[in-house]
Amino acid sequence: LRGPLTVVRGQAELPLRRLQRAGCQDQDLRSIRAIAASARRMNTMIQDLVDATRLESRQLRVEPRPMDLYPYVLNVKELLTAAIADAGRIRVERADGLPPVMADPERLERVLTNLLTNALKYSPPGSPVTVRLTQCGDTVLTSVIDRGQGMAPEEVASLFQRYYRTRAARSQHEGLGLGLYISKMLVEAHGGRIWVESEPGKGSAFHFSLPVATANSPTSQEVV
Repeated sequence: LRGPLTVVRGQAELPLRRLQRAGCQDQDLRSIRAIAASARRMNTMIQDLVDATRLESRQLRVEPRPMDLYPYVLNVKELLTAAIADAGRIRVERADGLPPVMADPERLERVLTNLLTNALKYSPPGSPVTVRLTQCGDTVLTSVIDRGQGMAPEEVASLFQRYYRTRAARSQHEGLGLGLYISKMLVEAHGGRIWVESEPGKGSAFHFSLPVATANSPTSQEVV
């Protein structure tokens, strides 16, 4: 599937960039933009399936190293802002004196990107999405907070299950229901945990913990 999809994306994105540079706003541009966006979404779905399979078969390793979380989160925000116009409403807050954490940068980017894109999708345009970094004992807590419609308790209870999608997700957006499932497995592979606090009409706050870096911190482990 990847080969044909790569061709579709390339053939759509090349004329899209040309039309955008020329300042075109006609139906052809809208059609090509829709094709390119659909190809990107399909690529994400395929990657989710591949990653879920690798995680479940323990064919994926995380390689944590000491890293400062605040500049890392700022960089992820910049990457998202370049790809998603609405990402400019992401705010990053931190407590003073945060210690380094043990994290695999590539795997952590997957978790953060998933949580942030979900927050942008399911909250009103223009409303703030806040990333808050705080220390809690021997862990650093990352919280992604939105002002969206929130979720019912029964949805919260099932949210990290494979293929689970909330009612809002099923009615408003395409997807497989693997993003949060993959995020949970990756966070747990780091020795952390992930959870959500949410109420209907009051938005959602996703939290995940990462261990503080120490001299004895492990530097490689399998996903279990």
